[in-house]
Amino acid sequence: MVPRPCGPSTALGMMESFSNLHPVILANAGIHWRFEVELAADSMWLESRAEISVLAGANLALIGDEIIQFQSAVAISPRRFLLSGLLRGRRGTESAISTHSVGERFVMLSPEALFAIDVPTDLIGTDIKIRAAAPNTQFANAPLRDLRVSGRALHPLAPAHLKVFARGNGDVEVRWARKSRAGFGWIDGVDAPIAEESEAYRLRFESAGIVHEVETGSAHYIFDAVAQSAVFGALPGAFNVAVAQLSAVTGAGEYAVGDFALAR
Repeated sequence: MVPRPCGPSTALGMMESFSNLHPVILANAGIHWRFEVELAADSMWLESRAEISVLAGANLALIGDEIIQFQSAVAISPRRFLLSGLLRGRRGTESAISTHSVGERFVMLSPEALFAIDVPTDLIGTDIKIRAAAPNTQFANAPLRDLRVSGRALHPLAPAHLKVFARGNGDVEVRWARKSRAGFGWIDGVDAPIAEESEAYRLRFESAGIVHEVETGSAHYIFDAVAQSAVFGALPGAFNVAVAQLSAVTGAGEYAVGDFALAR
C-alpha cells in the first residue's frame, strides 16, 4: 500500500435538523428550505456566497448521499450553521433527496481537498482495502477499512421530463430526455451527449402488481394496445413507469419514476 498525500482539510460534520426537503430553484429558495449542520472542529467554518458564485459551482457539499449547494450559511451557535438558498440533487444525486436523517454526514466538497482513487472497472461490486490518516498522525497506525466499489460515479444519470400519453387507439406513448455526466448543463438547441458506447434504455411498466420490462435505443417508446392486453390482461387505467439509461460498464443507471393515470 502506497501512501498518497491529500490536499488541505475541508469542513465536515453531521446534519442536526432539516425541513421542507423538496427540490427548489435558487431564485425561489427561502428560509424554509434549510439544513442545520454541526462541524467537527471549532477551526472549521462555512461562508455564504453570492448567487452567481453558487451557480458557477461554489458551496458544493455532501449531506448523506445527496450533493447540494447552498447560498447562505449563518452561524447560529459554536460550530453550528443554518444552510439555506439550496440547490438540491446536484451531480445526479436527486434520488437521495428524500432519504435524509438526523446525524448523517456533512462534507464540503472542496476540489483542492479531494483526490480520485483510480480503481479498475473490473473491481466494481468488490471490496478494496483503504487506509486514511488525519494530518500529523502516523499513516501506519491508521486502521484498514473495507470500501465497496459501487461504480456510482459511472452510472448513467436518471432521465428527465418523463411523460406518458394514452393514444386514442389504446397505445401508450412514453417520452423522456436523457441527462449526461459528460454535459451537466442544459444548452439550448443541443442534446446532452450520450457518454456511453451506445444509446440504450430500460423501461419498466407496473400495474396491478404485474411488471413488464423492455429495452429501447431511443428516448421514446410506444407500448401498443395489443402488447398491453397480452401482458396485463386488459388495457390498464394507470401505470407506474420507470426508465433508466444503460451502460455497458455498470448496467442500468438511476431510474426516473412516475405514476401516471391514463385517460382512455
